[in-house]
Amino acid sequence: MTSRERVTRILNHQEADRIAIDLGGRVASMHIEAYNRLKGYLGIREDHGLTWNKLWFQVEDFDERVLNEFDIDFRRVYLRGPSNGGVRFNPDGTITDEWGLTLKKITTSHGPLHEMIGHPLAEASLEDIESYSWPDPTDPARTKGLEEEVKNLYESTDHAIVAGAIGAGPFEVASWLRGSEQYYIDLLTNREFAVRLFEKVVDLYIEFYRVFLNKVGKHIQIIETSDDYGTQRGLLISPQLYKDVFKPQHKGLLNFIKSR
Repeated sequence: MTSRERVTRILNHQEADRIAIDLGGRVASMHIEAYNRLKGYLGIREDHGLTWNKLWFQVEDFDERVLNEFDIDFRRVYLRGPSNGGVRFNPDGTITDEWGLTLKKITTSHGPLHEMIGHPLAEASLEDIESYSWPDPTDPARTKGLEEEVKNLYESTDHAIVAGAIGAGPFEVASWLRGSEQYYIDLLTNREFAVRLFEKVVDLYIEFYRVFLNKVGKHIQIIETSDDYGTQRGLLISPQLYKDVFKPQHKGLLNFIKSR
């Protein structure tokens, strides 16, 4: 049974010859420090350079040799970055991404990571949401070579192909743009702003997925998306608040993806 057959059977709730094995992306990955040690153990020296996953989540895009070593069933394709690269390296050593979020590299006991220090909509008004310089999902650079890549994976391998997650989730992005503390305050004292900001981010994500799936849709078996509404200790917001404010837009995004 091939990987693609195995995963397809599992997704259809049918028995397969074994459990499918995943490694990579954001939710089935490992910290970059552990990954580098694993590569060293396997004798792999190359580095993929700075990627979105490495910048934001401290996880790596896995080398094909690592995936083959552990007989991984899945391979991922990602929407590319914008034509300007999507990352600005500032003179003070900080980094600003295409959403306008600024990060500073710090070192912790668990290794290096990028701490968010700049929230571009921290003092914004409702009108500022509409006039803000948002990322352009239709930038041609985002899909350059993508159709050829996914077609090659589909025709030359038997792996299950995943359309990888487009960055962080809409709730995460909305709260980061505003600043998490202020965004939670907005949910109680400035609900209209909080809702509109989330709606705007979801609208952009729908366009990102439209562009992405127009190129890869007929060759993939899985679409990966995520968001983060909790911590190791519990929920960030109440279930009722999620149902009242976020679920309608979240459902709209997922319904759009399923319709493709």
